[in-house]
Amino acid sequence: PDYPFIMSTIEEEIGSHITYDVLKALKQKFPDTHFIWAMSTDNLASFHTWEHYDDILKEFPVAILHRPPYDEAALQSPTASTFADLRIDDPQDLLTRKNGWCILKNKGIELSSTSILQNLRAGQTRFDGPVQEIADYIRKHGLYGLTPAKIAPPKPKFA
Repeated sequence: PDYPFIMSTIEEEIGSHITYDVLKALKQKFPDTHFIWAMSTDNLASFHTWEHYDDILKEFPVAILHRPPYDEAALQSPTASTFADLRIDDPQDLLTRKNGWCILKNKGIELSSTSILQNLRAGQTRFDGPVQEIADYIRKHGLYGLTPAKIAPPKPKFA
């Protein structure tokens, strides 16, 4: 498939992995691009602990992916409460808004990116459903430092 994503080394260029710093740098580098920060409800539940989380919500639209075990905690989080006035019901509004947040009604999946990366580092090569395509893309492009030397060889299967 063809995805409308451009891989970037912006974090290395600016010397920061802080989300707000990265978003500001991307906006400066691509001023005509409308960025929407995407994260899942597990992140919204703890978003108030992130550096400059409030600036992200004030300056960027945020799409929040539904993840069933975390939805309730996310909706009861300090961030959801503090920024209730920026909550948007229609995700289409994120395309034109300067800021605001919306929980998407996507099909929720239980698998986390952390577990995918742990499994890849442990040498797992086969995954169920759409995760396979994601895992293949990560391996192919050496994302998250997953160079062949850093991926454990698959465990042999004995008959």
